[in-house]
Amino acid sequence: MGEQLKVDLVGGYYDAGDNVKFHFPMAYTTTMLAWGVLEFGEFMGSDLQHAHEAIRWATDYFLKATRVPGDVYAQVGDPYGDHNCWERPEDMETPRTTYAVMENKPGSEVSAEIAAALAASSMVFYGFDRRYSKLLLRRASRKDQIRDNAPAGSGRPINVDVEGDDRNTETLGKTSQQPSRPRAQHRSPEEFDQSSFQRFAPRSLKARIESKNLEKDTR
Repeated sequence: MGEQLKVDLVGGYYDAGDNVKFHFPMAYTTTMLAWGVLEFGEFMGSDLQHAHEAIRWATDYFLKATRVPGDVYAQVGDPYGDHNCWERPEDMETPRTTYAVMENKPGSEVSAEIAAALAASSMVFYGFDRRYSKLLLRRASRKDQIRDNAPAGSGRPINVDVEGDDRNTETLGKTSQQPSRPRAQHRSPEEFDQSSFQRFAPRSLKARIESKNLEKDTR
């Protein structure tokens, strides 16, 4: 998968009963699964580990799909050929055409949804795999991933001040003059990881992490 572009796109999830991998709905599903764990993980019992594994299977794949700076791989497989047949993945003979969005062929929707999936998932792993959590957040906040895949001339400002860039916002295409905004405080990636987690993570997840830290301190 991705052989014609010389990129490893093995993994991820097939869409519904098809053998095509549509990254937009896959990313949305991953985002919802991550938020489900964040909100209700304390009630999942032994299934929580399976949920973590399901999320990581998707995020590992999205790390591959966003590995090339400025390019986002958005689909694997030919939907027309695939929808004309019914067979299991092990027997598929349909083309495994790979589609990507990039600066000259933009697709901000799929790029943004993949970023959302990686960002939400980073909070899931924050409490027990900090290194992987930071990797997901850094990839989600990589400026070129969404900036280069927004339609030219859209005129929409995109906040890219994540890792201390001197430009608080970048505007694509021509736009009318906008009121000045206060510049965001520059933070290191580590400080951004901590502050974003404290800002967005559900209270129940923060409480579980704090409880684990207290247990470690008393041992």
